[in-house]
Amino acid sequence: MLVSAERAPLLGSPWQALVLDGPRVERLQSMAESLSGLSGEIILRLDPVDDQLLDVAAQQARVSIRRGAAAPDGLGILAHVTPHKRNLA
Repeated sequence: MLVSAERAPLLGSPWQALVLDGPRVERLQSMAESLSGLSGEIILRLDPVDDQLLDVAAQQARVSIRRGAAAPDGLGILAHVTPHKRNLA
């Protein structure tokens, strides 16, 4: 789960969450680092600015993010992370 600090009051949940706090550049770097090791479904609970930064972070991490429907219990938005295939030829 990726969570903007402004939307973090749900921290009592059983989900592992990366809380994005501090300057936006640091948030972008944190998102890119975490996305580079992810594959599959995640939950996003981002403010509008972090949501826009997510697309830049995905490019930096060489992954694609497809946003989907709302997550159960109002936790946020479901998204699917797909790593880009690297061609060594």
